[in-house]
Amino acid sequence: MSGFTQYAADQVLGLVAGTNITAPASKYLALHTGNPGATGAANEASYTNYVRIAITSGQFSAITTSVDKRVRSNNAVLNWAANGSATTQTFTHVTLWDAASGGNCWHVYDLPASVATVPGNIPTLVVGDLSHGMRMHQ
Repeated sequence: MSGFTQYAADQVLGLVAGTNITAPASKYLALHTGNPGATGAANEASYTNYVRIAITSGQFSAITTSVDKRVRSNNAVLNWAANGSATTQTFTHVTLWDAASGGNCWHVYDLPASVATVPGNIPTLVVGDLSHGMRMHQ
């Protein structure tokens, strides 16, 4: 299930308790070949040429509102470096990080369908593949 990570939850709970937090200056998306786990660190892609991609707020929609939730989704196609491995890579999850490598994972996205990328092809997500939101108390 898509959701915020332990790190993100700790940041929000710290904020509620009076600790100031700083939003990440840069944000990156990582591909995963299996469940990234609670910290987001498991199963990150490792094919030849792979790197996390930098993203901007402009690549996500304005907040969509309803009575009980707020949601943002990607409104741009997202492309990673071409699969330089000799084997097909299949991706099931994407994570949001505050660093190009290492760093802190803020969110885990379950992909609506797995993305298989044969050698030489570019892993691509279409508009709407990534959504994150929060439910409000009613």
